[in-house]
Amino acid sequence: MPSRLFTFILLFWGLLLFSSCSRQGVIVSADRERLSDMEGCFQLLGTSVETGGPILKRLCTQDIERIISFSKLSEDHGAKVRELVCGPKATPEKFKTFFESLPTRERTRLIRSFEMFGYNINGYGC
Repeated sequence: MPSRLFTFILLFWGLLLFSSCSRQGVIVSADRERLSDMEGCFQLLGTSVETGGPILKRLCTQDIERIISFSKLSEDHGAKVRELVCGPKATPEKFKTFFESLPTRERTRLIRSFEMFGYNINGYGC
């Protein structure tokens, strides 16, 4: 009986942790080896470029077009990524909703494309 209780408690805390993390959004961080000037900072995708940190500013001014092109997303999805990451009305919630709605293959290609240019994506926001 005690092992079942322990398993239940462990499962409950795991689900609680997962649900609290997944609401935050999609985090992007810099690969320290490739983007050493970023010093491993991170940012929620969809945060305002004006108030965002250096990683988001670099992403939106230098790399977003190459990332979208390399990912081979449809024109509509590429435009939506650009708008929801770097646009004036972008929010972490909007990007997360869009990111989760992408078909698995496109989401995987987008993640790999970010990685190709020195960024790491954590789809759960933890």
